[in-house]
Amino acid sequence: MSNTTSIESEIWLHARAREHGATGPDPFSGVTDTAGRCRAMRALLLSNGLSSIVCGSRQGKCETYAQTFERLYGEPLDDSKPAAPRAPKKRRVKRDA
Repeated sequence: MSNTTSIESEIWLHARAREHGATGPDPFSGVTDTAGRCRAMRALLLSNGLSSIVCGSRQGKCETYAQTFERLYGEPLDDSKPAAPRAPKKRRVKRDA
């Protein structure tokens, strides 16, 4: 987990998720550390189905909640998600003449 996560960025992500209708426990309630907020933010975003929703832009490109989460916390939003499937290998088919 990245130690450079800025609390301001985390607060922005939480506020943005709320703007998109996210409901659930507040990741900032009580005494928290980055790892705890990361777990709570992951639960909030996944339980509200926001991972593929665009939440803003960075350097002129749209960024989803999953991309923003990974940039802030240094780990993928959904750990259980299998790696993207690779394209099938091309096969040559011998044709009868």
